[in-house]
Amino acid sequence: MLRKNTISTILAIVLVSLTTLPLPSTSFNLLQFPKQPRNIAASLPLVSSPTSLRASPINSSEGSSNKPNAKVDRRKKPQFRRKRNYQPPPAPPPPPDYFSKKPLSDFSTSKKWSAICKAAGITYPTKIQAIAWPSLLGDGTAPCVIGEQTGGGKTLAYLVPPLLNIEGKVEDNGVAKPSILVLAPTSELVNQVASVSKSLTGKGAGFWRTSVVSASGKDEKDGTVREQARELSKKGADVLVGTPGRVSQLLNAKPSCLSLENLKTIVLDEVDVLISDDTFGEQLNRIGVKVGEDARFVFVSATLPTTVIDLIEKEFGGRKVTKFLGPGLHRAPAAVKEYLVDVSVGDNRDPKMGFDKKADALMEALRRQKCERTLVFCNTVETCRKVENHLKRKDRKGDIYEVGAYHGAMNGASRTAALKKFSKKSHQTDQVLICTDRAARGVDFEGEKVDHVVVFDFPKDPAEYVRRVGRTGRAGRDGIVSVFAYGWQLPIARGVIGEKDGSKSTVDVFIDDDDDDDFKASKSGGGRKRINYIDEGKLWGDKE
Repeated sequence: MLRKNTISTILAIVLVSLTTLPLPSTSFNLLQFPKQPRNIAASLPLVSSPTSLRASPINSSEGSSNKPNAKVDRRKKPQFRRKRNYQPPPAPPPPPDYFSKKPLSDFSTSKKWSAICKAAGITYPTKIQAIAWPSLLGDGTAPCVIGEQTGGGKTLAYLVPPLLNIEGKVEDNGVAKPSILVLAPTSELVNQVASVSKSLTGKGAGFWRTSVVSASGKDEKDGTVREQARELSKKGADVLVGTPGRVSQLLNAKPSCLSLENLKTIVLDEVDVLISDDTFGEQLNRIGVKVGEDARFVFVSATLPTTVIDLIEKEFGGRKVTKFLGPGLHRAPAAVKEYLVDVSVGDNRDPKMGFDKKADALMEALRRQKCERTLVFCNTVETCRKVENHLKRKDRKGDIYEVGAYHGAMNGASRTAALKKFSKKSHQTDQVLICTDRAARGVDFEGEKVDHVVVFDFPKDPAEYVRRVGRTGRAGRDGIVSVFAYGWQLPIARGVIGEKDGSKSTVDVFIDDDDDDDFKASKSGGGRKRINYIDEGKLWGDKE
């Protein structure tokens, strides 16, 4: 009897000892991901400095009970699917410093002006609108450059003033003679700008005809030159929005369907892309020779390297080019929280191991953030497909998230469908869209909020980093960005993210070296960090 009691006592001591041992932590090295399931950025920990980015590994025992006898119902499965009538919480209003304090009456007192601004939902202008409008509302024709971060209100900054000067329908006799021409590099951005123009017509603002011409229509037929030429001849256009290639083709179509003789304003949106691409350059030259001297050129972009501005000034000879640069240019949106994730695999250069490490990091990011809309940016179409397949294999029934793709290898109709699904007002299941940088330029997802951006592949160009980050935090909203980086990318990523402890440091220079010790970053105070690599038109690997 005594021996039996002794054995029982020993077993009890062993069991108590085991329950007090810490559970082993997972080897996954996640940097600064918050633990909260939703309410993004409201109460997330801030990264204090580039040197303190590395956090301790996640402890797999977090959230578990410390009581030895705690009962866990392992039969109960987690419920991932939302209720059918789920409505997302309303987005918080933009911060006060997003808008200018100038009232609309400071710019114009006409009824048409008030009606257009009301249709656009403008109560107070954004900073870039307040900067650009006084000049664009004037009678001058001097060329100008508008630069501001994504979501800063650039489209309305350049579109509203010339709309005010449209008198009425022009007698075109089968040849469209627009007053405003907007050129953009992608059909998605073309459709978005045209949608804004169409939404402002009527309602006391007057009427104008907006036509869209690009290589991607609602179907194969709509996208042909012949069909679009027929539509232009039939309906005419006061505002024409298109890609340079299609506009160039229509200008040379027989019989004639388009003339630029009445053009008052020509806008080049995403000008850094348009003038740095040789193909676009040839098309722009063919359009430029048809534009009269009285037309005003407006160049617009979220990234404006000095090389681009130099090219614009050179194109106009000795004429003065006015620059309207917003306070957010080359800066990440103020309310966005950026988190760095180290996906290094040591000295192993095996691409598969590198992809697997990033894929694991992506799964963990999606699990922890639980955001309604997540964009995942990859550098190539091939990587997009691999990431898409990986996520679908992990959740074959789509209970946790729905996965879509958006890249140049898809036809226009498929891209439009994927974008429309992702941009729906509400979803029963979280949406994940795997995309290339095609989605980083100008697409605003029908005004719906993107909660989370994952930079799966570190961008090759600093300008693309700013554009990717700018897909969230638009119009002053909050958002989360998860940046995956390894090896030589880590010091650069730390420099880009900069200090977040309220010191408002600015990363002026960051040099890409394989050895982290050679990385140099000089910081100076003043405002949200600005990436001067973009100002200087450099790539990550360029030396001083």
